[in-house]
Amino acid sequence: EGLLDVFHRVQRGVDGKNWTFGDLTGDVPHSDGVHLADRYRASFWNRLKKTHFYRDTAALFGMIPYQRLGRKMSETGFKEDFHFLLESKSDLGWPTNRAIEHVFYFHPNCKVVVHSNQITLSDLEIFVETGYNLVVQPYNLDSLLKENLPLNKLSKDELLQRFLPLLLLRKHGGLYLSKDTLLLQRVPADIEEGLVLQENCYISVAYFDRESKGVLGTLTSIGSERLLETSDSLTWSVQVLSDVDTVKCMEDTKWSLPDGLKEMIAV
Repeated sequence: EGLLDVFHRVQRGVDGKNWTFGDLTGDVPHSDGVHLADRYRASFWNRLKKTHFYRDTAALFGMIPYQRLGRKMSETGFKEDFHFLLESKSDLGWPTNRAIEHVFYFHPNCKVVVHSNQITLSDLEIFVETGYNLVVQPYNLDSLLKENLPLNKLSKDELLQRFLPLLLLRKHGGLYLSKDTLLLQRVPADIEEGLVLQENCYISVAYFDRESKGVLGTLTSIGSERLLETSDSLTWSVQVLSDVDTVKCMEDTKWSLPDGLKEMIAV
């Protein structure tokens, strides 16, 4: 791969994609490679900003935040917001950054909402500086619980750990990912409401519409430790990488996901 992917070009072979002129009355559409170029620029800036005078100069002359090349490209498929829940600054670090990067890799023009009462936008400023749509939004647990929900007997800690993602989706709608879950492909537009639980019954992945009635049934299902089923046409299985595989992923450049995981939405 290289910067040539940013330009329009005729490609040979059965799998080649040829660019056609189309409607010449408007702006020439971007090539498919602009998102790749945006990632190159983001990686370059993440390295360059470590030298403070480069960062100060870029801010002084309005070079950041970047205006991404692919920001105006129309997106097909899943168009809902993505949600993460970070309870404290201890949740920050490279695993969390990787989880967010995976979302922007497959959905570069999406909106990522990080729900937290302790983390600020400056803690995740690299995404904003490089032109991606990330916001940090505080939540009010009492406000989320004002409706008649089957959670009265639970402690506040249990509510935060097990049920808060569903309460947030009921209010906002969209797809929730835990900070330990990595998206592996684009989320299909026809994905149905549902969720995946970890072994401890915490939520790994969940999708619900705003004000969805399905949240109430799901809260009850989780309370009884029953997994909500989704359509057979959707892959909702989420496996967790072992400690050994995680280390290999970090250190071994030739490591790849096991064959059984390659068709899954997330891991």
